[in-house]
Formats: sequence, C-alpha cells, structure tokens
Amino acid sequence: MIVANFYHLKNTNGLFYYGVDYLIDSQKNIRKVLVRSSLRTAVEQLFPAVEVVVCNPWRLALEVVQAALQDDFVYAPSSHPMPFLSKQMVVVHDVFPFLGRLGRLKRFLLRMSLFTSQCKVGYINKCDAQPFIQSLGVTASRQIFAPNKFPVAHRSIPENRLDQMSRITVGLMGTDSIKKNYPTLFAATLATNNNGSIDFLLYGHHTQYYHDLVHQFPDINERLVESDHCSLDTFFSQIDLIASVADHEGFGRPIAAALSAGVPCLLIERPVFREFFEGAAQFFPDVNTLIKKMVEIQTAGKVEAVTYTPPVSMVTAYRETVVYLQAQSVVAG
Repeated sequence: MIVANFYHLKNTNGLFYYGVDYLIDSQKNIRKVLVRSSLRTAVEQLFPAVEVVVCNPWRLALEVVQAALQDDFVYAPSSHPMPFLSKQMVVVHDVFPFLGRLGRLKRFLLRMSLFTSQCKVGYINKCDAQPFIQSLGVTASRQIFAPNKFPVAHRSIPENRLDQMSRITVGLMGTDSIKKNYPTLFAATLATNNNGSIDFLLYGHHTQYYHDLVHQFPDINERLVESDHCSLDTFFSQIDLIASVADHEGFGRPIAAALSAGVPCLLIERPVFREFFEGAAQFFPDVNTLIKKMVEIQTAGKVEAVTYTPPVSMVTAYRETVVYLQAQSVVAG
C-alpha cells in the first residue's frame, strides 16, 4: 500500500494539488496520508475514506518506520526523502529552495538523504529539475519524469466585460514565495505610469510574502482572492489575462489551467514556460515589454481567447508515473 507523506506541505498551494492529483488516481492503493494540522481538513475532505494522520517530526518518523515494517511504499510529492528508506519516491519541482546560503545546506541534506535511501526521484520538468537531480548524483535508473497532471478549467465571461475596457484586470497566481517576483512587476508598472489602467488580482493565501508586498507597494491597485474560498473557474471569470514574471517555476499549474480555459497568458521568457506552454502563451524578454502588451490590450479593448494542448510527453509521463505508483503499492503491499 501507499503511505503519502504530505508532512512538508504547509498550505493548499500548487505543490499540494500536484500531490493530490497523483493520490486521486491511486487512491484505491492508499493506506494513509501524513500531514501537518493545517492540512488535515483539506485532505480529509478530499479523501474521506483514507486515514489522515496529523504528525509532528517524531510522529512522522514513527509512521515511516511503521510503513517500512509493513512493506508499504512511501510517496512524497516534495523533495524530502526519509533517510535509509529506499522504498519511497520523492519529487523535485525546481531549484529555488536550494539557492543561497540556506539553500546550500538544504542541498547538502538532500544529497545525503538521497545517498542513504537510494529512493526513486521524480522531476517535473526536463530543463531545470532533471539537470539538478543529475548534479546530485542520482543515476538514470532512479529518475522518473513525473510532471503535473494537465489541469482542466473553464471560464465564463460576462458579455459586457470586454466591450469598453477602461481598465484591465490581471491575474497573478500564487502568494507563497519570493520566486513569484511580484516586486519587479509592480515597480515596473509604477515606473511606466500604467498603474492607473491596471488592476491586479492575486490568487493565493494571506502569507507574509503577500503582506510585505502590500506594505511595499501601497499605490498598486491589487486585491487578494483566497484560493481556499474561490475556484479557479470563478477566478478566471474575474480577470482579463494572466501574467507571470516568476523565476524558477517548476511548472505553473494555474497557468496551464488558465490556458485550458482560454485565458491569455503573458509570460516572462523562462525555459520552463517554454517547455510546457510553447505555442499558446505569449513570451516577453523583459517586464517592461510585458506591461506594454497589457496596456495595448487595454487600449484595444479586446482580449483574444487562446487554445492549448499539453505536450504529449507530459500527458504520457503522468500516466506512466501513476501506473508506477500503483505497481509499487501492489509489490509493497
């Protein structure tokens, strides 16, 4: 059976829903899900028939030892392998957590844990995450391409929304990390004197990063839409387009959902965005050029819907990873 280690996830962000997708498609094989108290309700609502165990570090260690004794397979949708446990799979999403002084320590600890456990290591993209795990000495036989499940979303636009656009409403996805790079976007918006025609809706949580952002940019027209209380479909109906100037994104699940719903996405030039959204999103070399495009759309008073088909390799790899997890749970159980 599968024991899902969600302990290192702190809120219902993209990483959480990444793991949830894999569990939903493997739920007949799940024995229990290990979580922090902050995620207990969310997981219980999603998996009412599965045991949910609230852990502290000691309880987590005990549960993992018990899983090993029961010959269970431990699945973690994050880059946190349990040392000395080879019957497990972890997933690396991007290199951002391993940058800087603290990041170097995290990288060392990850390398040591991977060395002692010999577990499978998933990577969600080929341009960033895979080279990173290779640099840690993870052999090809231990690697598995485990991308996000392609999200499907819908959008309902009021008929008069785009008839006379005196302002444009831009959706920003996520509020839990400085890698979102919102200060750069907001500073450029103010510097180009375009703040008067742009409203920003941020989809996420009340985090310290968000509150610091509000304090730093009091003149930006922005509002938080709490993702726990608003579906993506509803959020998409409130915006004209999505923008992202993020560094080190692993995938961009909400961006994929937006494209599937026909929402235009303006993205800063990044290899990961190119890997998954080539041919559907619009790419810009710098933030000022991206903002200029926003203003052009607002001036024209028209937003063209887009169509998006996910890369075949992404869809195939997701299915193969689900099959792998199901097979390991049978072997282990």
